[in-house]
Amino acid sequence: MKAVYWALALVLLIGCVNYTLPDNVMSREQMAEVLLDIYLAEAKIASGGKRDFSATEIYPFFHEKILERNQITDSVYQANISYYLSNPRLIEEVFNMMIDSLTVRQQRLSTDEIEPMDQPDN
Repeated sequence: MKAVYWALALVLLIGCVNYTLPDNVMSREQMAEVLLDIYLAEAKIASGGKRDFSATEIYPFFHEKILERNQITDSVYQANISYYLSNPRLIEEVFNMMIDSLTVRQQRLSTDEIEPMDQPDN
């Protein structure tokens, strides 16, 4: 199974070799990490993990903590979202990285190698 992941990673890397990002744009890997954190926070909120608050009340807290943890501002995040969404090939690569990360996380959870995500790190 590891061979499949390495092959997929190699294909992604080969496909990305000749595309250079502007200096002010996060790498695909960093963007995938930020979006994955946001996706997991949204999933936690949607599942009712924090029942004392409504989703609209608690989401800004999670969003702020995720941006702090990744050392980016909201304006940088918004600019990067706009850039990636205007480049379908790049955002597809980012989404594929997220899927790969979620797949690995699910496999590790099923073998009890890691604890489920309780909340974003402070």
